[in-house]
Amino acid sequence: MLSDAQEMLESGELSKEEYKLRIAGFKKDYPDGFKPCGMDGLRMALLSQDVFSEFLCFYFMIVHSEQSIFNYPSDQDIKLDTKYLENCRHFCNKIWQAMRFILMNSEEGINHPTEIANPRELTLLSTADLWILSCLYDFSKNVEENLDGGRFHQYTENVRTFFYQQFCDVYLVRLWIAFEVSVIKQIFD
Repeated sequence: MLSDAQEMLESGELSKEEYKLRIAGFKKDYPDGFKPCGMDGLRMALLSQDVFSEFLCFYFMIVHSEQSIFNYPSDQDIKLDTKYLENCRHFCNKIWQAMRFILMNSEEGINHPTEIANPRELTLLSTADLWILSCLYDFSKNVEENLDGGRFHQYTENVRTFFYQQFCDVYLVRLWIAFEVSVIKQIFD
């Protein structure tokens, strides 16, 4: 960010006063610098912003007033918190770690629910598998509604809730326990 401001100063886009204000503001807001969050973490953080309702409020103000759009202050800036960006980076890392766990402990690969053509094959699934499939069904309905409605912030919240509270905290823990039990049985048999 500082190098961008320096380039803007050199190209004439920023005056010296604006450059000094930008540097002072950056140092005040981020005294320890700006930690890298990765592109996936940044995408997640940007999708989590509720820009749709801010736009509707802004549009409502313009439509129901006699002032022009240029008379309103521009508070439509996206406000990102560095702690939240770091949290999003950790979430994306958690996705990677979960997939790594599944791939490392799966002998025949990942069986997708769409590969179950015969309903009788559902009886071969464990109770935990059936439970996560029902959670996935509810999750997919919520995600579809939010994406169709342009509510990306609620979509990302659905993703986080499903992934943390259902997939990782319950389903993967159960798989991990079952895997550990099978390893212990192999050792003592």
